[in-house]
Amino acid sequence: MNQPPPTSTSERIAELIGPLREGAAYAPGSLFRVVVEHMADGVIVADRRGEVVLLNRAARRLIGLGPEEAVPADWASLPGRHLSDGITPVPADRLWVNRALTGEQVEGDLSLFRHPAIPDTWVRGSARPIRGESGDVVGCVVVWHEVTAEIRAEQALRESNERFEAIFGGISDAAVFADTQRRIVLTNPAFTRMFGYSPDEVRGRTTQFLYADPAEYVRQGKDRYHADGSSRNDTFEVRYRRRDGSVFWSETLGTSIRGHDGAVLGYFGIHRDITGRKEMEEELRRREEEFRAMFELAAVGAAQADPATGRFVRVNRKFCEITGFSADELLRKTFAEITHPEDRDRDVASVRRAVSGEASGWVSEKRYLRRDGTIVWASINGTVLRDAQGRPVHTVANIVDISARKRAEESLTRLNANLEQEVARRAAQAENRADALRQSERFAKSTIDALESHLCVLDEQGRIIAANRAWNKFAAANGGDPARLGEGADY
Repeated sequence: MNQPPPTSTSERIAELIGPLREGAAYAPGSLFRVVVEHMADGVIVADRRGEVVLLNRAARRLIGLGPEEAVPADWASLPGRHLSDGITPVPADRLWVNRALTGEQVEGDLSLFRHPAIPDTWVRGSARPIRGESGDVVGCVVVWHEVTAEIRAEQALRESNERFEAIFGGISDAAVFADTQRRIVLTNPAFTRMFGYSPDEVRGRTTQFLYADPAEYVRQGKDRYHADGSSRNDTFEVRYRRRDGSVFWSETLGTSIRGHDGAVLGYFGIHRDITGRKEMEEELRRREEEFRAMFELAAVGAAQADPATGRFVRVNRKFCEITGFSADELLRKTFAEITHPEDRDRDVASVRRAVSGEASGWVSEKRYLRRDGTIVWASINGTVLRDAQGRPVHTVANIVDISARKRAEESLTRLNANLEQEVARRAAQAENRADALRQSERFAKSTIDALESHLCVLDEQGRIIAANRAWNKFAAANGGDPARLGEGADY
């Protein structure tokens, strides 16, 4: 009977057994039996009734039978064989021996052998019927090839893939795998959300279409994505283009994927949309430029200092003019160093109260020691800049040169003092003149009173304004009332 060339161990054994007489083939010490016994695969030969006539050592090990243990007459009673799910026991009609005895050829079926005496063992089996000269099935051959390591590797790989897919799919940032030609192999769901492309739309395409600037694609290829072993693995900022044409900023981590030999197998990139941050940075930069312009061009002096040390960290042009120092010189000094010694303790105490939070700021007038040794008066209005946690970052002060005002105040003080002295002098002079007048009046009165002649002095209306004793005596002697004839009387 013509048959196709053997393609498996079970076929070769079945073909070999067919022409042999049963007794000679299975007799102990026969070449056939010796060969089968030393095979690494398990081999079972059964007769037409399904009784096992040969079970090599590998097969005994797989089913947990010792070298001298008898083989069960009922092949189906052997425990521990399960289908490929590793749970369901193999039904009798699915046993490889039974199937082969019906004339079926079995190839590559997977089963799990579970026996208390041995670890779980995965077996991939093949079975062939043995036919007599008439073509009838006179027995069968089953070969078990242990594939436990292979199955465990497949399980480990599957579990690893599942973990990878869970991790890769769970990454909140867009992730891309590309081959050495920078063709996209794999993307995660975050990539679709960020770029707007489905995985099928990008798979196999180079990443060039994602770059907003084609020149940037070339530049990154030279800097990072090349296979000469010297590529950089770090973060960089770049603009990409979404499917809808909109452009956004991304912080990208680009790294090489290397094999055990160090050869580059591909590239992995993680992309984070930082458009909002870039917009805030741009707004911050614009405000910083505005602040710097206002700080530098302010009509008054401005200075920032370290709140812990008092050392200047920023000064403007006007403050340099006020103090006479250059900006570089001031940045090597503290505010206390250029403060007049008589004002220093009071000024330092005011700043410390503001830094500690005891006061919201400070306002003072003090003297600075200029670079040329002269003194300049200044009005200080200061506050403390703090971070989001309330920690002091800088002290900020506006400084106005009030030297001219102080000189005017000093001049006014001197003028007031001079005026007060002049008023006092003139008041003293007036008092002296009044005293002299009183003395003159007393002298005149004494002189008039000394005259024996009757004397009175009249004003323009004829009223007596002065009279001597002689007049008063004369008036009294002639019956007149001195009160009516004296001073103030109508003559």
